[in-house]
Amino acid sequence: MLAKWRQCIALSPQKIFDENAVRAQAEKMAQEQVARQVEMAKVRNQMYHLLTPEQQAVLNAKHQQRMDQLREVARMQKGSAMMLSSSSNTLQPQ
Repeated sequence: MLAKWRQCIALSPQKIFDENAVRAQAEKMAQEQVARQVEMAKVRNQMYHLLTPEQQAVLNAKHQQRMDQLREVARMQKGSAMMLSSSSNTLQPQ
């Protein structure tokens, strides 16, 4: 992946920008990323179905807890960004 990223970057400093070459490299990298994500999801699914129903219930509860934590962090970040935005507006001359 790193080698492919370097190829993409190497295409950028040319005197004449070749958008098609950069686009082709970026699309190839994206397709490879999608393939990796699909494979990981497949393995996670297989592992999940190896668990007993009790283990699945524990995993589901922990997953829900983690999702709740992430939502809370996102809410706090959004509120913090809104506060920064409103405070920067008050600092500008009127």
